[in-house]
Amino acid sequence: MRTSRVVVSMLVLLAVVGAGPLVGASQRCPHVSWGSLEKESSQVGVDTFVTGVRVGRHTCFDRLVIDLGGETTGYRVRFVSQLEQEGSGHAVPISGGAILAVTVLAPPSGEDGEARVDGAAVDATNVGPFGTFRDVAWAGGFEGQTTLGLGVRARLPFRVFALDGPGDGSRLVIDVTHHWPAAAGSPSPTLPGEPFDGFPNSGDHLGVMGVAHDDVLNIRAAPGTDQKVVAKAAPTLDNAVATGRARMLQRSIWYEVSVDGVIGWANSKFLTFVGSTDDVTSAFLNGAPRPETETMVEMGELVAAGFASDDPPSRIVQSVAASVGDLGDVTYDVIGFGDDSVAGVRLHIFAAPSESGEGFVLTAIEATEFCGRGSDGTICV
Repeated sequence: MRTSRVVVSMLVLLAVVGAGPLVGASQRCPHVSWGSLEKESSQVGVDTFVTGVRVGRHTCFDRLVIDLGGETTGYRVRFVSQLEQEGSGHAVPISGGAILAVTVLAPPSGEDGEARVDGAAVDATNVGPFGTFRDVAWAGGFEGQTTLGLGVRARLPFRVFALDGPGDGSRLVIDVTHHWPAAAGSPSPTLPGEPFDGFPNSGDHLGVMGVAHDDVLNIRAAPGTDQKVVAKAAPTLDNAVATGRARMLQRSIWYEVSVDGVIGWANSKFLTFVGSTDDVTSAFLNGAPRPETETMVEMGELVAAGFASDDPPSRIVQSVAASVGDLGDVTYDVIGFGDDSVAGVRLHIFAAPSESGEGFVLTAIEATEFCGRGSDGTICV
């Protein structure tokens, strides 16, 4: 359906840079495993051009964001011995222990030929207080592509991904971690069943996600589905308190939490940091007529499918049963967007009886973000 683009547009704030102090993010980052080899995509966006460059600091990595006018496009990101100017091949000076060359398959000017990004401003980007970035250098554009360089502390693991939004634009995101995993101080164990220093931290508040409305999340005496159930958490519980302890099993990770004063263990795939709630009706409709369905369940499935991702496929769960009164309402969880900062979204869907009285017309959608790593109080980070 149309809305992997809609959901990314709705969640655009989740990937912004310059976030404040993180809540629930591991200081040791034990799971970083992106690698330092070249990463590329051959996709070419239609009428796409570079409009800006931004940087931001995070607990586990530094982030470069390249803003684009138009749809997402391809890229080539790799470590090089020398940054070269597009067209001339002349060496471009850049500071740092290693150089990451970032080439975007889009020009730095629009269809009118006017430049949309100031190379001098890119060169002046301040990364002085950053943990990994040392310099940003503009290398220009030539024959439909644009290159810039990242001077980094050393050759370190990095990842690259593209996001739609805001509006008709898109973004290319490059994250470079502060350390190789072995340098993190306490890497994840290789043997299942051993404890590890993961997140969340002690005192973090967690919510339940992806549990059906007619089911519960079992809180167990010890990690594992064969352990005694000591408490049950409702599908919409949002006040479980982490103790800071986590344990890795063969195919799952478990967190120790306190639920209504009872301490026990739950599978981490059903626990999340709960972010902000926003009205996303307009983003979902995107100018289209309000949909009409025979039942509230059908309405919920329609809206949830619109927010789901195809790659990777999202998991859709009805977390609150449908009810009908002056307004009908139902709640669905959509889990998995292929973004490690956004675990999913909870959709509270409202609809009014249709004029015929034989169905429902969408009224509003409220979306609550599920944050994979934590929240700064406003956005997922």
